[in-house]
Amino acid sequence: MKQGIVMGCYDRFMIVLTKEGEFVKAKQISDCTIGEEVNFELFTQDKRIHLAKKITSHVLTVASIMLLIIVPLSLFYHQPKSYAFINIDANPSIEIELKRDLTVKNIKPLNVDAIHTIRHFEQTKGMAFEEFLSHLMMICEKSDYLDDKRQMLIGINYGIEETEHEQIDISDLKTDHDNWEIAAYNVPSEVREIAKQSHLSMNRVLANKMEEQDESILRMFEETNQDSIQKKDMITTFYDE
Repeated sequence: MKQGIVMGCYDRFMIVLTKEGEFVKAKQISDCTIGEEVNFELFTQDKRIHLAKKITSHVLTVASIMLLIIVPLSLFYHQPKSYAFINIDANPSIEIELKRDLTVKNIKPLNVDAIHTIRHFEQTKGMAFEEFLSHLMMICEKSDYLDDKRQMLIGINYGIEETEHEQIDISDLKTDHDNWEIAAYNVPSEVREIAKQSHLSMNRVLANKMEEQDESILRMFEETNQDSIQKKDMITTFYDE
């Protein structure tokens, strides 16, 4: 069902202002109250209503005034951007949206195993990121999703438009689960866009670009320290069959 603000109540229908800024005719609900935000169903198949023909100019004027006074500003603005988008691959492939306080905002399964895995969680929204990861790893350990190697790729794309942001630290997680190989790294926004369009994990797109010898991606892992070498090796071999 759609949501909108009641702008007029009539015997058989009501006029509702949608989040898209359209006036539509909706099925009447009990206790119809002008200015109330409601869930509604369209009264007819026509989504748009020519208000000039349906409502008198007086009612339209009143509705406009109410629009300025009653309708919450949040109706016309997008929700705040997510702090980070994280793709986790451990056979279950999952995308997580994080809030600034590093709690889970939304979860999107990227393969069938992920759908089954998420069902093991009673609640995900509001969970601390490390708590979610730790629980996910325990689920994977008890399932048939893993092969002999316990490996996890964690690709992080910061969704905020800031030059500086707090880096997500999983060092404690690595300590608590030292029987896992975990590679965590930042993912550029252009890789995330490709992943969105192709419905793939950011980690998979990153691995594909490494295989294609994409210079901009290879430069991300050009450091010769052991950590950078291990991350690069894990990404390039993770999807080998």
